[in-house]
Amino acid sequence: MRGNAGITAGRRRVTGALLSAFALGVLALAGAAAMGAAEQQLPSVALPNPVAGIRQLPLLDPGGGPATAVPILVYHEMNNGCDPTAPVCSGKDPETVSTRQFAAEISWLYRSGHHAITLTQYLTWLRHPTAALPARPILITFDNGIENLLRGAQPILYRYRFTATAMIVTGFADGASHHCLSRQLQPGCYTGNRGWDATWPQLYRLSPRVYSFALEAGQYGHFVPPRRGCTAFYPCHSPAMVQTEIVRGIREARSHLGRRFSAAAWTVPYSDLGYHRCAQSDCTPQNRNPWLVHYAARRFRAVFVEDASRNGIRHERFRMDINGRYTLSRFVTILNGFISQGVFNR
Repeated sequence: MRGNAGITAGRRRVTGALLSAFALGVLALAGAAAMGAAEQQLPSVALPNPVAGIRQLPLLDPGGGPATAVPILVYHEMNNGCDPTAPVCSGKDPETVSTRQFAAEISWLYRSGHHAITLTQYLTWLRHPTAALPARPILITFDNGIENLLRGAQPILYRYRFTATAMIVTGFADGASHHCLSRQLQPGCYTGNRGWDATWPQLYRLSPRVYSFALEAGQYGHFVPPRRGCTAFYPCHSPAMVQTEIVRGIREARSHLGRRFSAAAWTVPYSDLGYHRCAQSDCTPQNRNPWLVHYAARRFRAVFVEDASRNGIRHERFRMDINGRYTLSRFVTILNGFISQGVFNR
């Protein structure tokens, strides 16, 4: 959830400042104005095929049948502070992988008989546990909508016949497209997004044979400073404000991405649902009634978090966050360890 080498994490998560009553009013007004801007028509012209000419590897025998578990991986960035050919990305930001590193991990998954499934297949499996899935199914997700990862991973995923779900922050895509509603509520927009986050046209042009989309945050969920005693936007604001932010985010993403966008899943920014307590080391419990936990369970069929102890509670689903400093053997060991512990079980 960090920016590139020249962009600090502060552009996404400003701390210390409080939202004033004026700012909250601007939030409501700017959000309302954004609805008109979001209701644009999707392109009707034929788009070039971004994976044309890439030779796919042979289709492995998919096997098939009911599955007891579906591991989920989450990537964030690519080549941020490291050479694309580096076997391990050892830059300052641990959330980035190199192109070579990502290709090696996908290659290992392919050679090990894993089959990437779509978000639709995953949601169907959650609802119907006897639904047939390919052998050794796995769900790959990308957070934040960062352009270099989405573009760089696309030919690799296609070559290995894998798919991925990109979790979109509509405020980042807006900023990359030079559309900012309020610089007071979106600090760093658009300079912090330009040349880093994917624009709406760039997202739309990604191959439908590789990518589908779901929501991570709306216009302000990764921008607005948290309130005192809270460390993230969603668990820190009123239910009405948060529900409006999510509904508007879904509506805007759908207007740009069409049927490839699913409103049935949500990636929680910073994995923070406002728990009173949590097991993961980087989770910050909020001293508030965790109403968001219950709202998310009612609103979404899958709520993606990074606390393994929460998997299967209501609709929360654990994802393994890929650290760019993992060697391939470390990646394999950690993934297999999580699988053996049953943290991806339905």
